[in-house]
Amino acid sequence: MDVYDILSEVARHDEPSVLATVIYVEGHAYRKAGAMMLLRLDGTSSGSISPGCLEADLFEYVPAVWDSKRTQVVEYDMRPADDFGWGRRLAAGD
Repeated sequence: MDVYDILSEVARHDEPSVLATVIYVEGHAYRKAGAMMLLRLDGTSSGSISPGCLEADLFEYVPAVWDSKRTQVVEYDMRPADDFGWGRRLAAGD
């Protein structure tokens, strides 16, 4: 989603929502920095930042972020603990 899509969604739906934005990517990723999605308090969303593997976790943050009216950074490291491939592994989006 781009900024126009986000604003259009906000105008169309009168539901409380939180904007998730990818701010940094290292290595392979499904979406790059700048990708955005809306996560609504009712459990629906628009857009995506992964092929589905991160969205469920992000939904857990939505009520607290909405209530606090503050940004929150969530970091995901998708590399296995024994990453002998120096960050190169086949995963979602590769």
